Amino acid sequence: MIKNILFDMDDVLCAYNFQDRLDIIADATGVSAVVIEDLIFTSGFEDTADTGIFTTDQYLAEIAERLGTPIDRDMFIRARAETTIPDPEMIQLVSTLQKTHELAALTNNGWFMADNAHLIVPEIKDLFGDRFFVSAQVGASKLSTDSFNTLIPRLGWQKDETLFVDDFTPYIAKATEAGVRTHQFTTVDSLKTDLRRHGILD
Repeated sequence: MIKNILFDMDDVLCAYNFQDRLDIIADATGVSAVVIEDLIFTSGFEDTADTGIFTTDQYLAEIAERLGTPIDRDMFIRARAETTIPDPEMIQLVSTLQKTHELAALTNNGWFMADNAHLIVPEIKDLFGDRFFVSAQVGASKLSTDSFNTLIPRLGWQKDETLFVDDFTPYIAKATEAGVRTHQFTTVDSLKTDLRRHGILD
């Protein structure tokens, strides 16, 4: 029986437009979106940040060093906030599920998101409260079973009673490897169908 549900954030609870985020940073810094993506997001730097190795200040300082230009914290927050839009249907679904199940959210992000979630995704942060987690807080990316092996016991949950909802195949694979039950998200309707199959929704 499913007693607990762990949600991903980007492209599950929220629509995330990564290209628009790059464009906002590019406009503010004068560095091309292609270069920003290469130096920050595909170089392995962002993946490392997701494990919690950098504080927010260290993270922004390292980005400034890599791009060769100062990084304004407020601009960086705005770039994320304006391109991370909560899905009203998912917000409603989570509100419904809160009445019968214990819920939490886990997003692959560093301390920058943890420190600024109340500004970037206030609806999501308010919805989950102190059960909104970033991978940095558990010291491991969702690309590692350690992420699930650390967080789920911390929540007081059992893995075989927990459903993990994420859109990204490698994260689903690691959760499954850790012994967590999973749903690979594609649409709200398909999620609802699976929740009904589990007896979670009427």
